[in-house]
Amino acid sequence: MRRLALTFLVMLTTALPAQAWEQRMVPVTVDGETVRLSTIVYRPAADGPFPTLVFLHGSTGYGGDSERFAWVQEFAAVARYFVARGWAVVLPSRRGRGGSEGLYDEGFRNPRALGYSCDPAQSLPGAERGLRDVASTMDAIREWPIVDRQRIVIGGVSRGGILATLYAGTHPDSVVGVINYVGGWAGSCAHAQSMRRTLFRRAAAYPGTMLWLYSDGDENYTLDQIRDALTQFREDGGMADYHDDFVPAVGHALSSHPNLWHGPVDQYLANLGLPHIAAFAEDTPLVPQVDTPADEFVGRWMGAWFGVAQTVLTVRSVEADGTADIVYFFRGGNSFLKGTIADGVLRLHGGTNKVRFFHMPDGLLRGEVEGADGGFGTAMLTKRE
Repeated sequence: MRRLALTFLVMLTTALPAQAWEQRMVPVTVDGETVRLSTIVYRPAADGPFPTLVFLHGSTGYGGDSERFAWVQEFAAVARYFVARGWAVVLPSRRGRGGSEGLYDEGFRNPRALGYSCDPAQSLPGAERGLRDVASTMDAIREWPIVDRQRIVIGGVSRGGILATLYAGTHPDSVVGVINYVGGWAGSCAHAQSMRRTLFRRAAAYPGTMLWLYSDGDENYTLDQIRDALTQFREDGGMADYHDDFVPAVGHALSSHPNLWHGPVDQYLANLGLPHIAAFAEDTPLVPQVDTPADEFVGRWMGAWFGVAQTVLTVRSVEADGTADIVYFFRGGNSFLKGTIADGVLRLHGGTNKVRFFHMPDGLLRGEVEGADGGFGTAMLTKRE
């Protein structure tokens, strides 16, 4: 039977050509050592320089699973929103994360296998280490020809969100805006609130207004905790346009739902005089349109699927009749599904959940989940030999 190549239809207007995707190993010197940090770059396939969003990843759950350190967080929903508006989006991975060289060491207990520490004496130096990674990376990114250094916004999710605010507070002339998605530190452990207040107090030195986006139902930070930290931030002179009334409440997954946050982000960018109107279709693929070989791939979703932090997923042969055999391990059991393919989108459960797959030149099959009933995240699957 003839195999079906899994591709995507590129829907463009005449305003901008297709988007470009690139993964770079960026050399930086931090803490006296030279390391290469794995960095994903999304941008319009047009001449720059572009206004640029540098977007920072979060943690790895509780930090106890070292296998998760290697996974790349691609934030496709955020990238698609900004690239559609003519921005470059740069996603650096800090030391020891997402393919970057060096040791990942943002405040671990001893032994490290126990995961992140709640002791401020260990955890806060981890935040400082992460900040040094960010500062070194920003110095390198600012010199790229595609980057308009006068129009750089920094943002991030979770640990990345609070690190974005901290960078702005300690490098106040380096960025024109800050977008903090559900930012925080150390989850809900005993000393987490005092540590969040400590870090946000330093962020308050930023002279501009930040955008803070939070949602109810967050398993890491309650809205009462964040509002308390916001009060402290404002008392220390910080300025933030704050939103937490998103419906439906999606908790820590907020960044994956641009349908909820595009209004506040549009307005924030407009207030800064930055591009905020889409120039072409926002569901345009973010990666090169490459035929996907019809074969078996295996890997893990990183993100959540109905509350599961990572799900093992196998994609088997894709047939010409528009179906694919799917196997995934969910809450300790196996599920076997027939997926339906239409226009390059593989739909699961026959409902609103869908998985977009992109075959990359490096031989990996990348995917992203979009689901109204709980699924989100990204995946990298490797061809099974």
